Amino acid sequence: MTICIYNAVNRWFDHSYGRRINSEKSYEHSKAMAPVRFSQIAVLALQLIIIITYNKATKQKGLVTLKQENTQALLWNQAAIKILDIRHTALAPGEGFGPYKLPASMFLFSTRGNAQVLLDGTAYMAKGFQLMHSGKGATLQIVPAGEAFEYYSIFYKATIPAPASQSLLELLKRSNPFLAQYSLIPSSPVLLFHHLQQMHEQWQGPESLRRFQIKALFYQFVYQVLAELEREGSEVTYPDLTAQIMLYMEKNYAEPITLESLAEMFRYSAYHLSATFKQSTGYSPIDYLIRIRLEKAASLLTETDASLRTISAGVGYKDVYYFSRLFKKKLGVSPAEYRRRNWQQSKVADSPAKFPTYSIVERMLNRYIDSDNYYQYTKKGDFPMSRGSRASLAATALLCIMLLLSACSGATSTSNGAAAPAQGDANNVAKVETITYKTTSGEVTIPKNPKRVIILADSYVGYFLALGIKPVGLSEFALNHPFYAGKVDGIENIGGYGDDSNSLEKLLELKPDVIIALDNAKNLENIQKIAPTVAIKYGEKNLREQLRAFGKAFGREQEAEAWIANWDSKVAKYKPAVHEVVGDKKVAILGGDMKSLGAFGDFYGRGGEILYREFGLKAPEIIQKATMDIGKGYVALSHEKLPEYAGDFLFIEDSLEKEISKNELWQQLDAVKNKRVYTIDSNTFYFNDPLSLEKQFDYIAGKLLGEETISK
Repeated sequence: MTICIYNAVNRWFDHSYGRRINSEKSYEHSKAMAPVRFSQIAVLALQLIIIITYNKATKQKGLVTLKQENTQALLWNQAAIKILDIRHTALAPGEGFGPYKLPASMFLFSTRGNAQVLLDGTAYMAKGFQLMHSGKGATLQIVPAGEAFEYYSIFYKATIPAPASQSLLELLKRSNPFLAQYSLIPSSPVLLFHHLQQMHEQWQGPESLRRFQIKALFYQFVYQVLAELEREGSEVTYPDLTAQIMLYMEKNYAEPITLESLAEMFRYSAYHLSATFKQSTGYSPIDYLIRIRLEKAASLLTETDASLRTISAGVGYKDVYYFSRLFKKKLGVSPAEYRRRNWQQSKVADSPAKFPTYSIVERMLNRYIDSDNYYQYTKKGDFPMSRGSRASLAATALLCIMLLLSACSGATSTSNGAAAPAQGDANNVAKVETITYKTTSGEVTIPKNPKRVIILADSYVGYFLALGIKPVGLSEFALNHPFYAGKVDGIENIGGYGDDSNSLEKLLELKPDVIIALDNAKNLENIQKIAPTVAIKYGEKNLREQLRAFGKAFGREQEAEAWIANWDSKVAKYKPAVHEVVGDKKVAILGGDMKSLGAFGDFYGRGGEILYREFGLKAPEIIQKATMDIGKGYVALSHEKLPEYAGDFLFIEDSLEKEISKNELWQQLDAVKNKRVYTIDSNTFYFNDPLSLEKQFDYIAGKLLGEETISK
């Protein structure tokens, strides 16, 4: 501190007297330079005031280490400051501003009206006189609050001139006041306002001499701000480099972006920037950028008719051939094929797919499935029936022709609309036995012990495989599901979901005896014309009830009872040990992302059936009341209330864990501190059929009991 004071005094003395002794200039020249010297002396004097004031405060409080405010004062004193711009802005009622990437460090001082000011996503409510500060690279956005809003902004650049001690540079790295973000309501707003008015007036003038006066006023302004910070005890935060980079790339993904350009923009070395980003996210900056671009491209492919060249350029790739190769490499399918497969893909409203969508990176990694019909993973809602009308008309025409030919041959039809054999085959008809399958939506007559089964409802595929029934047609997702490996070889891929004309033609071609679908599947009416259709409401029966119902309808009652007996034995074997570990503690299952976080109940997959129904464990009260008590499968929750519903044991989807693990609330959870957090795979834990539950059981019991593998 003594050295700092000595240097400041020495410079002051030099400006005041040294030039007078050594100068060979004329008296007139010295007189002309007087305003310049005065401004320089004023700046140095203000530096002295800052040093002495904070040194005095430190001594009075008996502090051994520098406080945050004193650290700021020390660095401000050492910095070379350049004022870049001073603006006065008046926004009309309802007028907003931004998002705007700050080109330099900035003070913002509101003087009239109120508005929501967002700095890197952190919201501050500015009312009347309020001061805010943020560093270069931060994103500023002003959201109007229904009335006019006025503010001043000062943009400046601060550097520590060389040579600088290593300790000073380390201090700057730890607590850079020029990048700090804070907001305060000043106790002396009029004084700050007066300084700003003077600086703004001087800034409008052309004379270079005024710049010295502006710098003197700026130091006074900064001194007042530092004093306010110390008096008010405002929380000072420093920018999250990773968050800034992510936000920038999400806003500017179509622009040319390289690691070098990011490093230059955020004033870090390329190595430091890349290492910091990867440590926080698990991805390099460029990998993250690629994922953003490909997600945007996928959305454009399914929602627009734009050409590949247009889409490629729109997401930042000038070379359409490179874009196509990259798209196929990352998503496993070409852009053209992706568009064809997803053009008419639908989402069933009451299926597990209704759970909120996921964050951009994780949704693309875990939810872009190379599948014709896996409706749970589609991003958009149901498409209008008119979309793809030519293909739909073709399929409908084909159905009509078949039904017409059947009618001309003297055919009759069954009660559910499926074509019946011709009269010439009356003897065969008499030999076909039927049964009535009951669902919550009604009854349907189906052949007893049908041989050719097509399953459109992917959630129920595992039931049939567990009973030893091999369908003749399944979706591509079901065919590639890891839990079904070795059990679906040779089964036909049925293409798109029911309302896709290609899938309708495929259904006709496979000549099914019965079709299994969800009761609110689009185009269900046309599906029912092909064969007797069991339309199931998702979750209408529990595990055992559903397996027994299928077993009875398809002549596999013994197989159903055998599986249930084996399952009950397995549950009974491990349930006491699980209760001994968990006891009365609460268990939660979380999924989604930070914007649409939710918890699962006891019949929506993700292991809920095992944890809550089979093991009888308890969920946190807020989850219990919002799901199981009212028959709901999931509930959307706010991440701000995470401690209220996280539970003592926590199962979390991998897609959410990567994002939420950086959250401060998350890090304070008892489950996290006690290492009782278990990651579940978003894909393999999606279903709750017998085969899926068997695999999920081994994982869950193993985690709770500390065993990686549970013997069956």
